[in-house]
Amino acid sequence: MRDAGRTGISFFKSVVCARGPRGPRCHISFIQVVNYGSPLPSSQPSLSNDVPMTIPGNVTNTVTFFQGAFTIILSLSLGEALKSFASDNQDHPLYWNRAPALAAFLLVFFPFFQSMNQYFYSTYLNPETALKFYPAYLVFDGAMFTLESGCFFTMSRSLAPHRWQRFYTTLLILMFIDVGWAAVSYSRGVHVGGWLVMDFIVVAAILAMMWFERARPASVRPGYIGLALLTITTALGYWLEKDMYFP
Repeated sequence: MRDAGRTGISFFKSVVCARGPRGPRCHISFIQVVNYGSPLPSSQPSLSNDVPMTIPGNVTNTVTFFQGAFTIILSLSLGEALKSFASDNQDHPLYWNRAPALAAFLLVFFPFFQSMNQYFYSTYLNPETALKFYPAYLVFDGAMFTLESGCFFTMSRSLAPHRWQRFYTTLLILMFIDVGWAAVSYSRGVHVGGWLVMDFIVVAAILAMMWFERARPASVRPGYIGLALLTITTALGYWLEKDMYFP
């Protein structure tokens, strides 16, 4: 009997009836069929690419905690920026000289906020794209995003024209933190090459602007130049990483 290659066993029931002198008589028999080359059904879940992995509930809860932490700080930053733009003076309800800095803040804020949440979803929460879960990487991502959120809060408190140097210095710190995070994420196989390129472009552009405008510590002009640069780099960033922003 050939057992080494047996991979599947099936049973078929055969019923044969014939008419006899005392009425119909039926005979029931079972036939065993051995299948070779067809694997037995496994009790383990399929690991094929067609079947998405399952995200455990405890992992989802931990990811949501870190995501909520930096989201709270980002929300406070946005509120503080809008509050800094508003005035208590009834005759002049808005600080229009802070509009360039506010627009620059929003141009950086929303792409970062969107990419942070999209990254957490695609890397940890989406069964079809999630990477293998490592707690250390989750802590690293959460810590880096929290630091970046703190930079946004500092920027939100630096919208006044005479604080443009602090605003853009904090932006540079934000970009350097993001470069470190993106480098680690790239080594994991996450497609963040476009973000790395954009970070270096923004750093170079802002450094050049700060150098040429260093003699105008209280001028509105650096704010407009920075706004123009960030408008270009933000549009370019969305184009380079459109698959990540809008999967």
